[in-house]
Amino acid sequence: MGNLGILEVEPAPLRFRFRLYGTRLVDFDDCDFTGRYLDDVLTVEWRQRVIAHYRRCAEEARPVYTIGASGRKDWLTIHRLLLPCSTDGSSVDRIIVGLYPENPGRQSGWPSGRPGRSV
Repeated sequence: MGNLGILEVEPAPLRFRFRLYGTRLVDFDDCDFTGRYLDDVLTVEWRQRVIAHYRRCAEEARPVYTIGASGRKDWLTIHRLLLPCSTDGSSVDRIIVGLYPENPGRQSGWPSGRPGRSV
C-alpha cells in the first residue's frame, strides 16, 4: 500500500486532492501530501501535463496508465496507474493511483531496478 494514493475528485472547478499519500511515497518525497491538491505539489513545468492524465481518468471513467517524468523530480521516470472509482455508480469521485519509480536508485531508501523487482 505504500506506493498508493487516493485522490478526491472535486468537480467544479475540476481539482484533485490527496486523501491518502502512501508511506513509500512520503519517504521518497520527504513530504506527506495528504490533504493537499495535486496542482499545488507539482512543478510548474509539469503541472498541466500530469493533471491531464487525472482529468482523462475522471472525465472518461477509465483507467489510465502512463510512463514518464514524475512531475516533481526531472530525473525520475515513474509508472503511474490511475483507477477511477465512483460512490454513486455514475460519476468519478475518487481516483486510486499507484506510483512506481523506474530508476529510484538515485534516492536513498528506494530499491533500484524496475517495479516489482525485489532487492
